[in-house]
Amino acid sequence: MHCFSGNFKLVKKILENNWILTIPTSVKNSQHFQKVIEIAPIKNLLCETDSPYLHPDKEFPNEPENVIESYKKISEIKKISLKEVEKTLEKNYANFFK
Repeated sequence: MHCFSGNFKLVKKILENNWILTIPTSVKNSQHFQKVIEIAPIKNLLCETDSPYLHPDKEFPNEPENVIESYKKISEIKKISLKEVEKTLEKNYANFFK
């Protein structure tokens, strides 16, 4: 579910279906996406930039290089290293495109 900003009843349904949720770089300032990270297993997460919109600092345009902000926020919320987030999301991407 690309940049899904719907209610949490639907987020829970998405997770029950074992679907993937993407986290945009705007997570840096978005309580909604921070809560998604909190409740979703990391195996159900991917990151994306949603360029040119949803810049982590509310600027324009957003750039793909800002995706690191999503990784950092996952690391912070899940209390795991940035390296572990990178490895896990890389596996998630590989599994998604099998």
